[in-house]
Amino acid sequence: MTLHGFDDGTGPQDSVIPMRILVGDTTADGQVNVSDIGQTKSEAGRAVTSANFREGITVDGNISSADVALVKARSGTSLDGMLHRESSSSKGAATKTRPRFH
Repeated sequence: MTLHGFDDGTGPQDSVIPMRILVGDTTADGQVNVSDIGQTKSEAGRAVTSANFREGITVDGNISSADVALVKARSGTSLDGMLHRESSSSKGAATKTRPRFH
């Protein structure tokens, strides 16, 4: 993501901020697994609110079986896996790094 015209006190400039999004990671732990499926199922049938927005995967304003199905389809994916693929394609030997969440 790039912030254009960001002023950090030294004058406006563009700032690049790395960002990774993992579809289905409703628990925000960097992986899609049974916890995400359970969390999404527990909100099924409800409207999306500020408290449950992470479970609204299909972005239609409601949490439904479509959201649960999408999380199930992404189960087993992780940010670690994304980082591993990127680093292995760039320079022969892959180095796995853990994402930092602040």
